[in-house]
Amino acid sequence: MEEKDGGDSANIPTLFFAANSEFRQILASCQPSNSDGYQRNVQKVIKNLETITVMVSQLDLFSRNEELDEVTTASLRYFLLPCFLGELTLLKSSSGKHMVDHRKHMVDRAKEYFTDFLRRCKDYEISTQTVCEVSVSGRAGLAAMSQDRNEKIRKYKEQKERDNKLKELELVVDSGKAEESVEREYYIKLIEWWTEKSSEQLSSIEDELRILEHMSERESAAGSETAASAQAPPPQRPRQNPGYPPVLILTRDQRQKEVYGTGYPSIPTLTVAEFYQQRIEDGSFPHPGAPVNQQVTPDPEQEHIDRDNNEHRDDPDTLDRARQWDDWKDDHRRGWGNRKDQG
Repeated sequence: MEEKDGGDSANIPTLFFAANSEFRQILASCQPSNSDGYQRNVQKVIKNLETITVMVSQLDLFSRNEELDEVTTASLRYFLLPCFLGELTLLKSSSGKHMVDHRKHMVDRAKEYFTDFLRRCKDYEISTQTVCEVSVSGRAGLAAMSQDRNEKIRKYKEQKERDNKLKELELVVDSGKAEESVEREYYIKLIEWWTEKSSEQLSSIEDELRILEHMSERESAAGSETAASAQAPPPQRPRQNPGYPPVLILTRDQRQKEVYGTGYPSIPTLTVAEFYQQRIEDGSFPHPGAPVNQQVTPDPEQEHIDRDNNEHRDDPDTLDRARQWDDWKDDHRRGWGNRKDQG
């Protein structure tokens, strides 16, 4: 058993360097985060980091009673395991019927990883920010807005300087020719960088958890309404008066009418039945049950016969109109019209 433990402990650095390299590749990848290949790589590195975490825990490398100077340079790199796991857990995509619950579970796990990392950094006095401060950072109210702004500016400047220093140290460490003091400085700088990153991630996680909680409540409410509607009897349709025309919706459907309302004047907001009912109420249309007075369309031939009969009966009015018409036609020949400038 001792030989196995010794072999595993000797293998930890190799496993960590391989996982760290794959972790960097994932963060620098241009693949879509929801693609199958990307998600397989994320899950693979998570499993490798979890294996390393179990092995490091069995060795009891860290204690809350010791200081940072007492931690060996070779053990400093394992400080980063929780924040690596938290970052990768947030990169896992969620899909399917229970997407909200699955995402909430992933976010909660990432929160635990980042919290554990910051707590250990606090114990070793690497970070001066407590976990409680991280959770409420930026939410103290208007009185602290100026102070928060100055703090963000200070952190941004420190972050830029740390990034430049990290790039220089990273090139030396990756070459394999770095001295122990350089390697130690590199990992301490990297841990400090991740304390700031973890603080930002915890703040974002709090926001996302509130959104997910709201989405979960909406889904629960929608599920309750669906179950209630399934148990309730179907609503009775109102009986249509046989005298009415068939109900035709001028809008695309009834739901569209409810959505658009009168805010869109160019879109009809009345059904045919509603329009017909309004006209009945204001007296423009007859009631469907009322008798309809049919009007007889005049026949042109019958009108001509009646006019000839009136002339034969020497009707004074008819004769007078006919004489006036003949006189007018004598003075206004067909085709005369307006012939100005026409020769």
